[in-house]
Amino acid sequence: MKRKIAWLLSILMACTFMPVRAAAASGVVTDSPVIGDGAAKLVYITMDGNRTADVALANGSVHSAAASDALVNRVTWDGNSSVVAAVNGGFFNAYYNSGAAQSFPDNCPRIYSTIVKDGVLVNGVGETNMLGVTWDGKPYIDRVKYQATVQVNGTVNVGMWAVNNHYTDAKCISLFTPEFTLPVSAPQGSKVLTIKDGKVAAVSEAGSYKVAAGTNLMVYNAQAVADAQKWNQFPAVGDTAVVSTSATACKRAADLPQWNNMKTVIAGGRMLVQNTYNVVQDTSYNAEFDSDPKQAAGYSSARAFAAVMGDGRLVLGTANASMAQIAAYLKSAGAVNAVSLDGGASTMLYVNGSGYLTAAGRPLASAFVVVDEKVRETRPAAQQAAANPSSTTGVDANTPSAWAADAVARSKALGLVPDWMQYNYRSNLTRREFCVLIKELLEKKGGKSIDALRLEKNVQLAPAFSDTDDWYVQECASFGIVTGYNGAFKPNDSLTRQEAAAILQRAAQVLGATAQGGGKSFADAAQIEPWARDAVAFVTANGIMNGEGDTFNPLGTYTREQAYITMVNAYDHL
Repeated sequence: MKRKIAWLLSILMACTFMPVRAAAASGVVTDSPVIGDGAAKLVYITMDGNRTADVALANGSVHSAAASDALVNRVTWDGNSSVVAAVNGGFFNAYYNSGAAQSFPDNCPRIYSTIVKDGVLVNGVGETNMLGVTWDGKPYIDRVKYQATVQVNGTVNVGMWAVNNHYTDAKCISLFTPEFTLPVSAPQGSKVLTIKDGKVAAVSEAGSYKVAAGTNLMVYNAQAVADAQKWNQFPAVGDTAVVSTSATACKRAADLPQWNNMKTVIAGGRMLVQNTYNVVQDTSYNAEFDSDPKQAAGYSSARAFAAVMGDGRLVLGTANASMAQIAAYLKSAGAVNAVSLDGGASTMLYVNGSGYLTAAGRPLASAFVVVDEKVRETRPAAQQAAANPSSTTGVDANTPSAWAADAVARSKALGLVPDWMQYNYRSNLTRREFCVLIKELLEKKGGKSIDALRLEKNVQLAPAFSDTDDWYVQECASFGIVTGYNGAFKPNDSLTRQEAAAILQRAAQVLGATAQGGGKSFADAAQIEPWARDAVAFVTANGIMNGEGDTFNPLGTYTREQAYITMVNAYDHL
């Protein structure tokens, strides 16, 4: 009898502590098709009503890990939201020593991939394959580049090399958010700016710092400090400092405004499907994954993935299969776009009402969680203003300035600027983006494709740089139009005006152009680097670039609309 009572008590206790699951939300359907080595697990989610997505960060940090229950197995996500489904997030360091003290970057479960949370870039910068959901709940998958910028005093735009990461390069400028919970180590010679309530609250010397709630830290390495001070552009206490997040590159040009309206974004791995085409082996999407054997299209393993179907539904799934097999299945099932996520022991899929369809084999750093909100969250007004600083005056950042409008329109009509770059006209142009424009200029003025031009001049395609294998960059490097820094190219760095002049001169030489006259005289001529002086003389003598009043401002950044005007000038005068 005592055994029976004890047995009944144990059952009651088990039931008491068993996780309570709500019924599956409306518009949610699961499926188990055969993909690769067996039955896959899929959940189809209709994204309507107040349904959206969020990123769960382990312990609120970009370098921590926790059991998946702590991330997703909660009926109440917060006071406003309930969980619909969840899948593991992007790549992170799963092979740290958990028994030792955590240190960044090597011994912690740091997240490698880009993350946008509640419209704010909280990890990474750069271009890769992304899964995102807008503030109004629409899912998108594309290859996109994200950039964080700090606008100082409304005039100087400082592009971040990284968010919640740091590089030893002396020119590096990085941003750290409260999601970076370990100490920030600022190297010798650097300066640390504390940004709070939209202003520079403090400027400190090198050392170790914690990012306090409600603040950001901006770390200038030594050469970045010197350069900014040289041009009187180093921020001071009391200066306004507005942090913004923007998307500046996109394969599906028509979708680019949506990527600037994202509530939630996580970076994925190999792109599987784009525009209904199987692109699993397309290097324009997947070149960075080809060097890892475990990311090869034919390598079979546990995988997680996401897709957007032709009817707009979002699909989250897991399978023991190769990416080629998953891509083939999703294409046949009607996917318009699809991307892989992390895999192996990180593979996880949860559906409220069904529990874990696939359980993770290790603690996770992040999860992508679909939620139903009681009250639809909207993009904060302050964040909207930061993303579009001109919005207060009724001017859309995706509309060129009045003084640039005619030239921008002509650049598009002439085919000098691709559609996917006809947005964010006031954002700083990157070195990689200028290569795109130079390639278009060479083709339009040369009357033949860039590859045909190389064959005509007997020029071999240049090898990839250590930090990019972008085709546009390689093509320009083949002709000697662009060069690197000790094997690197720094594709995401903002282009300076003197760099633009040098690149334009070399492009003109490929087309057979020669300088006319000696160029203009500028009050800041002594500040132009020796290697750029002939180029500045060339572009100003030929009407391709102009000064800013009586100065050339050689280290000033170059906005998209300024570059588009330059392309039209080069087309007309070369």
